[in-house]
Amino acid sequence: MTAPREDYLTKVRGLGPKQIYAVGDNGAVLRYDGESWIDMSL
Repeated sequence: MTAPREDYLTKVRGLGPKQIYAVGDNGAVLRYDGESWIDMSL
């Protein structure tokens, strides 16, 4: 599985199999929708 960013991720939280969030260095915020990772960083 690949992610749209290469930043170091520090926290992952899942609310269900189609709603997983990961945050990390340089303001990285990713969301997994059950199929792919989406970059939600500002």
